[in-house]
Amino acid sequence: MYSPAVRISGHGMEVTDAITSYITEKLTKYERIFEVATSIEVVCSENLSARGVDKDFAVEIVMTLPKEHIRVEKDGADLYAIIDEITDVLSRKVKRYKEKREGWEGAAPWKDAGAKNGSADIRLDENIVHYSPKFVERKTVGDSRPMSEEEAVERMETLGDTSYLFKSAKSGRYSMVYRKREGEYVIVEPPEE
Repeated sequence: MYSPAVRISGHGMEVTDAITSYITEKLTKYERIFEVATSIEVVCSENLSARGVDKDFAVEIVMTLPKEHIRVEKDGADLYAIIDEITDVLSRKVKRYKEKREGWEGAAPWKDAGAKNGSADIRLDENIVHYSPKFVERKTVGDSRPMSEEEAVERMETLGDTSYLFKSAKSGRYSMVYRKREGEYVIVEPPEE
């Protein structure tokens, strides 16, 4: 059976052989589901400043699939319990990806999971969450002139938002900046055509 490249690393902690073995064992449990992946990156972090407040550890998994990435993260006090939970969540997201990818790629019509009267609807079906979003607002970007990433961050912060769509002065394409919970910023750019 195909096995994607798995990279396990630590941030602020040493990833022991026992931790590596446990993560590998948990990922192997879902080997048939993860066969669509091209790579899996696991980052384990220890947050010494949060000792004793149920956020001692955090685990982030980024799975690369053809034309898509799936990212899950979880924090808590017990690293092994986090690994158990996050691999289960990842497997559900990959199952959903497999179900929905034909619609995403335009090969099949997009099917609404059952939104009623414009409201959000969440259904559980065989441990897979189906969610129909409720759109409450539509925004139009007010300034379409190219700007630097730094200016986009400043505009986002000024507006009090957690994300901001802008035209990049570097590439000339529309990009998005967003702020993660930890206060770090991420730039999202469309793929090269």
